[in-house]
Amino acid sequence: MYKEAGDIFNAINPDSIPATVKRDYYILGVQLYRNLQSLAAEEQLRRDYSQRKRSLRDSVLKIAPGEKFILANELIESGRPDEAIALVSGEIKGQDYEPSNGALYHLLVQAWAAKGDEDKQIEYLAKAASVDMENGVREYLALPQLALMLYERGDLKRAYRYMQRSIEDARACKAKVRIFDMSEAVSVISDAYSAQQRQERRLLMWLLGVMVLLLIATAVLFYYALQRNKLLVRARAELEESNVKLVAAANIKEKYFHRFMRLSREYLKTLDSYRTRLFKIGAQRNFDMLFEAIKAADVVEETSETFFQSFDTAFLELYPNFIEEFNSLLRPEERIIESDRDSLNTDLRIFALMKLGFTESAEISRFLHCSQSTVYNYRARYRSKAKDKERFDAYFA
Repeated sequence: MYKEAGDIFNAINPDSIPATVKRDYYILGVQLYRNLQSLAAEEQLRRDYSQRKRSLRDSVLKIAPGEKFILANELIESGRPDEAIALVSGEIKGQDYEPSNGALYHLLVQAWAAKGDEDKQIEYLAKAASVDMENGVREYLALPQLALMLYERGDLKRAYRYMQRSIEDARACKAKVRIFDMSEAVSVISDAYSAQQRQERRLLMWLLGVMVLLLIATAVLFYYALQRNKLLVRARAELEESNVKLVAAANIKEKYFHRFMRLSREYLKTLDSYRTRLFKIGAQRNFDMLFEAIKAADVVEETSETFFQSFDTAFLELYPNFIEEFNSLLRPEERIIESDRDSLNTDLRIFALMKLGFTESAEISRFLHCSQSTVYNYRARYRSKAKDKERFDAYFA
């Protein structure tokens, strides 16, 4: 009922208000016009409300210059977030879940947003949300804001859980404005979701079938390679000819294995996209469809783990001495100690992919689900640890 509140507020003559409550009057005005600004649908209205808010805030600071909440907001909007951070940080009480700390954490979120530090925003949003949860607050801002930031960072599982809790609490306390704000934040709706879901399922089943066939074909190639090795031992006279055939077979296997990894990588990417669509449906509170789909929430992690285990096994069968050869390129004190000789860690997988012909950091990062900078840093780090950099580069050429 902001209109009614505004009518009452504007009908009051500030000069008629006793000095003892004039400060409270102006603070209420700041709160009123801040909320009207956030809800205004037109840019001109937002500017008008913002101007009115600033005017009332100046009136507060004239009466009570030490009003730290108002002063902190003024510092943030005037481009002095560091001063606001110093001011607000000194007001935080020692108890983690002190109710008054929630508003202070919100101010710190705004200040760090002005500085462009997303990590700090997430940190203080999490603290503000914790204060709300511990004190039984159900109409809040921190948790849905935190959910959106996590969603933008790709943490879909927690983002969905936080947004769902926010919607349930807003409905429980009949906070219509909060429900409206959250519905806008997750406004992307797919009218053709049912058709897309069926299409995604067909595609997933097709990719699974391709993966199975590729694994079988790879196993057949491994068996063929072992048989060829036995023939080489028994037929010394045909060593040169057998070596030529073995090299050709290895090239075929690497090419085939390369294709297998590309298809598998696309499969993982498709699974991830599928989960993103599930989150969008969940955010629209389509609970019937969501309940059925939640059962597959961990499909990407499980499939990724299985895929990487299969990749490690297949690669180490192709290059059983890879870890020893890789360590031999490094200085003794920089060598990797592997507790499990049947699997690779992330560092070794990067160089295993290079051994298979993946030369671009972008391609490797997509395969391993990490950033290009991470791949580049690993490559540079281990090259600096090599005994002979030219020999190190030649091994992966």
